[in-house]
Formats: sequence, C-alpha cells, structure tokens
Amino acid sequence: MFCLPDEMTTCLFDLDRVLTQTATIHARAWKEMFDEFLRAWSERTGQTFDEFHLPADYDMYVDGKRRFDGVHSFLEARGIELPAGAPADPPEVATIHALGKRKNELVLRLIREQGVEPYEGSVHFLEAARDAGLRRQSSRRAPTVATSCAPPGSSRSPGGVRRVQPCGSGSLARPSCPPKSAESGQL
Repeated sequence: MFCLPDEMTTCLFDLDRVLTQTATIHARAWKEMFDEFLRAWSERTGQTFDEFHLPADYDMYVDGKRRFDGVHSFLEARGIELPAGAPADPPEVATIHALGKRKNELVLRLIREQGVEPYEGSVHFLEAARDAGLRRQSSRRAPTVATSCAPPGSSRSPGGVRRVQPCGSGSLARPSCPPKSAESGQL
C-alpha cells in the first residue's frame, strides 16, 4: 500500500529511466549521432576521427543533461565550436539544435524498431494508481514509448509517477499514513 495525501488526484511521471529502461537506447542514439557527425567533421577538417566512447563520453558529457546542453558539452570537450542554431534547423545541418534534433529522431526510431522494457515495479504502481482512480500523465514521448512496451494487442500504456511512501501491500490507498520524517527522506 502507498500512502497518498487526500488532495492528491494525479500522478505525473517521466518515462525515461522512471517507467521505462531507456538509458541504453539514449546512449546508442548519442553514439550514432555523434559518430556520424564526427566522421563528417573529420573529412571536412582533416582531423583524426575519434569516435564517441561508450560509456565514458556518455557518462561525462551527456547523461542527465538537457539534450542541447549535452551536445554543447561534448563538442566543447572535443574543441569543436558550432553555432547554436534554432529549433527550426533541419537535423542535417551543423548546429547544436540540429544535432540535438537528430539525436531525438534516432531515439524515437530505436524505440519504434526495438521497443523498450518497462520497469516491473512501475507497471505495478501504474496499475494500482489506475485502480485507485488517480489520473496519470507522462511525458510528451509517452505515445511512442507506450506503444513500444505494451504487450501485443494491449491498450495498456504507462501513465505518470509520484514518489510515495510505501505502507504495506502493493495497492494505493489514503489511510492514515505514518508521519513524515525529515530524517527518513521519504515523501
């Protein structure tokens, strides 16, 4: 059982690494995008091609950062300066926005082609939230990811998450919850 405040009516979740195991897909998309760019850069500038190294470059420069910040961080580490560009830049031009857009296209393609696995605990929590009548919402990428991890023929799709305090069984309820403690770190 998870204790929820009476006023809580909605759970909001991020899909990436919260509901679904997408870290490896993101890492592969970063590598594919950067390696493609670095090969073309090497041909244009005469610099030696040095691939995007997994997991080192992923962990150091892009993991946990906003997409465009990750592009900038990695290129800066390689001594490559590109203009920021604009959100309307097509993915094939050499700007920070275009490379970020290309990476996003690759992530979506990989998700469609290979699917993603949901975390088992997330599926159970979402089902319990649904059964408790809570509204569930997830990120803008939800339709693509949900389609890729729902069982064939199923209309089930992941919803959203809020960290809650475990109270017992696997259902959601609003009984009298134990007092929250600042030392416990629990919500």
